[in-house]
Amino acid sequence: MCLYSSFLGLPDPRFAGLSPKPQYAESRNFKTTHVKIELDLDIPKKTVSGVCTTSFKSMNGKSSLILKAHHFKLLYVKDTKGKLLKYTYDDSKIEITTDAEADKEITVVIGYKLQDPKLGIYFVGPDKHYPDKPVQVWSHSESEDAPYWFPTQDLPNDKSTTEVVVTVPNNLMAVSNGTLLKSSENKKEKTKTFHWKMSKPHSPYLVSFAVGDFEELKDKWKNVPVIYYCQKGRGDDIKRAFGKTPQMIDFFSNKIGVSYPYEKYAQVAAVDFIFGGMEHTTVTTQTDDALHDERAHEEAKYFSEGLCAHELAHQWFGDLITCKDWSHLWLNESFATYFDALYMEHERGNDEFLYELFQNAESYFSEDKEKYRRPIVTNLFRRPNDLVDRHTYQKGSIILHMLRNALGDKLWWKVIKNYVQKNQDKAVETLDFIEAIEDVTGMNMKKFFDQWIFSAGHPEYKVLYSWDAKTKDACIHISQNQTSDTPLFSANVKFEFTTRSGTKTFEELVEQKEQILTYKIDSEPLMLRIDPDNVILKRIETVKPLAMWIFQLVNDPNVIGRIMAAGEIAKYGTLKESEILGEAMLKDKFWGVQAEIAALLGQMKNTTAMEYLIKGLSLKHPAARKAVVAALGEFKDPKIIKDIKPLLDDKNSYLVPAEVCRTLGKTKDPSVEPLIMSMLTRASWLDAIRAVAVDGIAHLKGAESIEFLKKYSEYGNEERPRFAAIRNLAIYGKGRKDVLDTLVALTEDKYTLVQISAADALGELRDERAIPVLENLIKDDRDGRIKRAAEDAIKKIYPWLDTDIDSYRASIEVRRELEQKDKDLAAAKRSAEK
Repeated sequence: MCLYSSFLGLPDPRFAGLSPKPQYAESRNFKTTHVKIELDLDIPKKTVSGVCTTSFKSMNGKSSLILKAHHFKLLYVKDTKGKLLKYTYDDSKIEITTDAEADKEITVVIGYKLQDPKLGIYFVGPDKHYPDKPVQVWSHSESEDAPYWFPTQDLPNDKSTTEVVVTVPNNLMAVSNGTLLKSSENKKEKTKTFHWKMSKPHSPYLVSFAVGDFEELKDKWKNVPVIYYCQKGRGDDIKRAFGKTPQMIDFFSNKIGVSYPYEKYAQVAAVDFIFGGMEHTTVTTQTDDALHDERAHEEAKYFSEGLCAHELAHQWFGDLITCKDWSHLWLNESFATYFDALYMEHERGNDEFLYELFQNAESYFSEDKEKYRRPIVTNLFRRPNDLVDRHTYQKGSIILHMLRNALGDKLWWKVIKNYVQKNQDKAVETLDFIEAIEDVTGMNMKKFFDQWIFSAGHPEYKVLYSWDAKTKDACIHISQNQTSDTPLFSANVKFEFTTRSGTKTFEELVEQKEQILTYKIDSEPLMLRIDPDNVILKRIETVKPLAMWIFQLVNDPNVIGRIMAAGEIAKYGTLKESEILGEAMLKDKFWGVQAEIAALLGQMKNTTAMEYLIKGLSLKHPAARKAVVAALGEFKDPKIIKDIKPLLDDKNSYLVPAEVCRTLGKTKDPSVEPLIMSMLTRASWLDAIRAVAVDGIAHLKGAESIEFLKKYSEYGNEERPRFAAIRNLAIYGKGRKDVLDTLVALTEDKYTLVQISAADALGELRDERAIPVLENLIKDDRDGRIKRAAEDAIKKIYPWLDTDIDSYRASIEVRRELEQKDKDLAAAKRSAEK
């Protein structure tokens, strides 16, 4: 059996503290069988009147039923006959005394009111600062916010059928899970009531509703309705963003071997949504940021279609099959991340697929290096939201790709079908997936999972290559150089040699600290590729002749191999290498390679590199052009102004003109200020042009831009320019009390993502006067990401706390107690003297 990480050595204290307490799934006396939530929304007053009728089956005969319910005004707790039940309530949980016997079913009816809930339900609408914002109300419950809007045991393994009945003003509609049973209008009250029912069991955090004056667009996959809801007037935009949904459903249904399992699939584009998307069963909530016009499509489709595929994949992995407790969250998120990439492979080809996985790996490596290293599955964490990170999403997706390659495509898809069929409508843990593999293949994969899932880190290889012309021996000296707290890895590694007469591939089990491998080759290799398909999650340093890297840059069929070769060539840093890379950038057929080479040329900062980057401004793909503009910004040279200025009017992109604003600012040339300022009035997808124009002014004027940045950070500006302003205030406002005060005030902003941004900025400011504010952010009822950002900020201000925030908290409490005792003693002494 695979081991939990808490037994596989000491965890990284930067993630969970020095003495973390293992987290386990909560015990329960009752299983929830059905939940009916009736909500009456008073939107102007931001109040909710609710009745929650929940049926339970006693599991062990114990009488105590505990439901989580945060900050409710309870009206009654009774049974279906109206008999009042005994209960206690401490503002966070309701403990009800029942007369339940084992296997007996009971039903509890709870009436309650909510006033502007802190979490769970979000009211969106116009005010004097945003007069055009539409009226919407939507819920979001992952991972522990469902109890802020209905009483529940709130366990991911407590699946039940549900009904959601929502009463709203008659000009709005309410969308929820499952099938619309009925909609009715009360003309006297000027309200409409929508009654939705979910016939298959799902977890509490997946229960959802969304209210708005929506435009409804209908499509279908076979006989399954596919529906889109968005702000009126944006129908074309939502179809552009999510219109491939039927094709995606078809792809996943065929590949997984289990057809889409629900009665409908809807997507709601929500205003001010605080995540990219949320896979509420049958009715995904998506950020309306994914919606875009035709001009943005070539660059926006990577976000919108990827988001669409990710959330759709969750309908199988996360909804139909749900992690039993949060320590196994990767069974939801790694799968959705990898299946998003699999759809990209199907839709756009192998190069796009490999580049997506490369970016996933780089994202994980960054977190591993700069923040912490942890196992993918661990029960050592403070809050479930802490697991929503790049280990769970990006690293896990690479591990699934490794598993697919280890099994082979045929067995991989048989395993997936078996896993889904066997576990549908259930809650699972990682062992269930391992058993599904063993059932199909007969292969014992426990070593693989112990190494890649239940242990932390990845192999860090160093390879020394040499060629003996006399014996025609190619010699490989490979070592593993990860830190002592990360174990040695065992992996089958391929070594591919290309000569003029062809290619030879050898495969070796690499599992020792150092291994020397020797191969007979007919002639000196032109190219050596280690793990040529880039399957293994690894860092690798390979020492081989420059000529081999140059050959690989041009001839490697794998886009990641070409990117790696470019990185090695760039290290030489001369004009000659800049020319080689420049030519490769212009000739390579894949935009991702072009973009990566452009970034390398920007780092080289020589005249040849600049010349080739200027040529690269005409590259076809907007993401490649954007990368070229960004690379030219590294030169900070006014000479480039005349070359990049025309791209402010790039008709096929929004992100390229945005990047031009930043690069213009980096030149420090005062003449560009009017140009950048003029871009602040230009609308664009994601408000990218305005946001990066704010960056451009900050780069241009430095500390002199503080008043400008304070203005653009204010409530009333669009969110992305605000984020840019907040970020730059932290860079240029160090030591300034007015900047500190501005950022402190923004931690109480109405928008969750601004609060997160402000907490991050306070950390970058490194001003210990922010500590009391950050401490309060950790304590309050807030989004878990805010709490994490506040903790990270405190650690930046006090770097010595990097490994033990828990001890810091304890020391703060002790210090406060001592200070209070000193004040009490001083007061007593003064009183005695009098």
